[in-house]
Amino acid sequence: MAERLVSRFIRTLAAIAAILIFTGSLANSTPLDDIRAAIAHKRARWIADETSISRLSDHEKRQRLGLVKEVATGNEPVLQVAAPLSTLTTQFDWRLNGRVTAVRDQGSCGSCNGGYINRAADYVRDTGLPPETYFPYTASSSDDVCGNATQGWQGSVRKIISWSYVNTTTVSVQDLKNALATYGPLVTTMDVYYDFFSYMSGVYEYVNGAYQGGHAILIVGYTVGGPGGARVDTSTSRIPKPHLLSISANGLLPIIRRLCFLRRPLACA
Repeated sequence: MAERLVSRFIRTLAAIAAILIFTGSLANSTPLDDIRAAIAHKRARWIADETSISRLSDHEKRQRLGLVKEVATGNEPVLQVAAPLSTLTTQFDWRLNGRVTAVRDQGSCGSCNGGYINRAADYVRDTGLPPETYFPYTASSSDDVCGNATQGWQGSVRKIISWSYVNTTTVSVQDLKNALATYGPLVTTMDVYYDFFSYMSGVYEYVNGAYQGGHAILIVGYTVGGPGGARVDTSTSRIPKPHLLSISANGLLPIIRRLCFLRRPLACA
């Protein structure tokens, strides 16, 4: 009897010790640990690590998400749905065609905060933009004051003829490919979740964390293919407001084709 009691007591102590060790490991886990665990659980194909953005306070992180989402009215110009282009290839990248400028770091100046992509497109259509020599980008508050542009810039502007949304509700990968090949890089917006602040490399998809805010990006290409012949479409997107540039060494973000967090891609003609 005494031996059984001792044995039971030892098993109870072992169980308590295991619970304490497990609880301690949970208590010591970090947000990065949680993101990595979620990546492994969902078998996502990207790497999370500590970045210059993930080291910021939560308030500082959200300050870098200045996009203002427009509210759809139902009257937005939308491209007509086209049949798949027969000339589409398995890879496409406008960077290789000289149509995308280098990514520059805005830092924390907030020079693009409060922006609407549709209003920006209206401005390029109605007023136009001059060469950057008239209004060099400085990543400072002076970028918010259009009056700082060199006198006479109006005489050198280039305008777009029109712009349209590729879609305003569900995102069609085929429509995005057609629009990319036909019109050029596509301006769109992205819902940013907490895990994105720890993005280091790979093909990003959401795995963990709360919604943080909106961000404007530029889709410049796509890739079709995957390990073992699996079909995986990714959209190569450039971060044009690159407060998040340090997360990706070159400011480019491959995004898996589950594009539920991309909203209303916009094409210009």
